[in-house]
Amino acid sequence: MSDAVVVVESQSTGGALGTAVEAARRGRTVLAVPGPVTAPSSAGTNQLLFDGCSPARDVDDVLLALGREPERRRPAAEQRPRPIGLAKKVLDSLPWQAVPVEHVLVSAGLSLGEAMLVLEQLESDGWVSLRAGWIERIGRGGAR
Repeated sequence: MSDAVVVVESQSTGGALGTAVEAARRGRTVLAVPGPVTAPSSAGTNQLLFDGCSPARDVDDVLLALGREPERRRPAAEQRPRPIGLAKKVLDSLPWQAVPVEHVLVSAGLSLGEAMLVLEQLESDGWVSLRAGWIERIGRGGAR
């Protein structure tokens, strides 16, 4: 088992909850991604948060929970690698105001896992900022 378990989505009786309970029993760090209170797919993660589990709003939360300091370096716009393929599709689907992660699921037709992988790469490359389940584009000199 890893040093930390992050429960991204779980219904109230989902298998991910069992993993979280076992991780906590073994002394591992357990975090949960907050979700919409009206979504059955977030009932388990929201219950974990209510019960005192630390929130995982982004990778920085996970690093901090593990006692590591997150890096906050952003490449300058002219030094950013140009998004291609799926990353370009996701970036092009984002408006210039903050939107919830669910926007990418609908507009780009991706699963949550696919969307998070692409968004984390776009954030690492300096194209977006991810905070508490929201995405915001960075700099108008981007890939548009």
